[in-house]
Amino acid sequence: MAHLLAFDTSTDVGSVAIFKNGVLHAEELIRSPMNLLIWLSPTIQKILKETNLPVEQVHALAVGIGPGSFTGVRLQLATARAFAQARGIPLYGISGLETLAFQVLPWNGMILSCIDARRGELFYGFFEGRGSSLSLKEELGCLSPDKIVIKAQRYKGSWIVVGENNPFRDALAAGLPEALFADSSGIIKASTIGILAYQKKNILSGDLFAVDPLYLRGSNAEIERKRS
Repeated sequence: MAHLLAFDTSTDVGSVAIFKNGVLHAEELIRSPMNLLIWLSPTIQKILKETNLPVEQVHALAVGIGPGSFTGVRLQLATARAFAQARGIPLYGISGLETLAFQVLPWNGMILSCIDARRGELFYGFFEGRGSSLSLKEELGCLSPDKIVIKAQRYKGSWIVVGENNPFRDALAAGLPEALFADSSGIIKASTIGILAYQKKNILSGDLFAVDPLYLRGSNAEIERKRS
C-alpha cells in the first residue's frame, strides 16, 4: 500500500488526500455541504493529476465511515467501494470520531470527540490519549449533551473536547468545567484518515465488503416515521 487515496464527505467539510510511500503529498478541503455530491469525484481526479499519480498506481483507499450526514456517508462509501472494486485494491474504513480524537494528539487524558447529530444530539466517543496513542473507552453513541456529560463524569482525569463549531459547547463546558476545547482540530481530515489507515493496515481486513457505514442513529426520515 505504497500509494494511498483517502477522502471523507460525512460532514459539511469534504476532504481528499494523497499519500505516496506513506508520506502526505496533497490534501484539499472544501466547506460546501450542498456541493459535495458533485465535488468529490472531480476533486479525486484533480488531486491525482496534481500529484502525478496515475489511477493505476493507487494501491489502497481509506475512507471515512461516519457518523455524520446520511447523504455524505452514503456518497463516500459508494464512491470508495466502486473505486476499490474496479481497481481490485484494499479499502480501509475509519470512524470520523476516531479521526477527530487522533487529531488532538499528543495528549495525556480523556478525549470527548463529537459531531453534530442535529435534533439536539451529538454523535460522541470517549477516548483516552497516552502521548501519541489512542484507545476507545466504550462504544460510540448518540445522545443529548447533558446525558453525554453524565457518562463522561465517570472517567477521572483531564479532558479535551474536539468537534468543529460545537453547537453545545456551553452545555458540555458546564458539565466538564476543566475541559479544554480543541476547536482548531474539529474538521475530519482525509490526511488523518490516511495516517490511521497506514497504522491499522494489519488490523483491518481491507475487504471492501467489510466496510460498513457507522450511522449510530436512524435517518431523520426514519425518526419521523417512528413518531407518526
